[in-house]
Amino acid sequence: MSDLARYLAPLLDKPLTVICTHVHFDHAGGLADFHDTCLHCQEIDLMKRGDATAALYDPAQATLYSGDVVYDGELIDNAQGSVPDHYAASMVRLARLAPRLVHPGHYHSFGTERLHSLVTDYLAGQRAPACPASA
Repeated sequence: MSDLARYLAPLLDKPLTVICTHVHFDHAGGLADFHDTCLHCQEIDLMKRGDATAALYDPAQATLYSGDVVYDGELIDNAQGSVPDHYAASMVRLARLAPRLVHPGHYHSFGTERLHSLVTDYLAGQRAPACPASA
């Protein structure tokens, strides 16, 4: 495994702060390589399961970094420690946003229309397991 901080250093002209959306190994595994890190900020926290996971929204760029809150694949709300009511509340909050671009923690990026489709389908209980979705 390579040192991502060392790879990024020559590409950046500003200081880098890494914000980890949650502590699953596939999202937080490389934090030790960075000097300035933080776990999500509580004021932007969206609860997905019993553990906290964050989504970061940049209104100036109309960009949502959704971590594991929403992505274009099977939306898992039944893992051990999950709290589906919290996840549904997060989906309601996401439905109020209109990001131009969503960068999820898994799969490909997508826009507002797909975000709203994923949210609507999930809340309607129609989200079929598919990894990743083809739409």
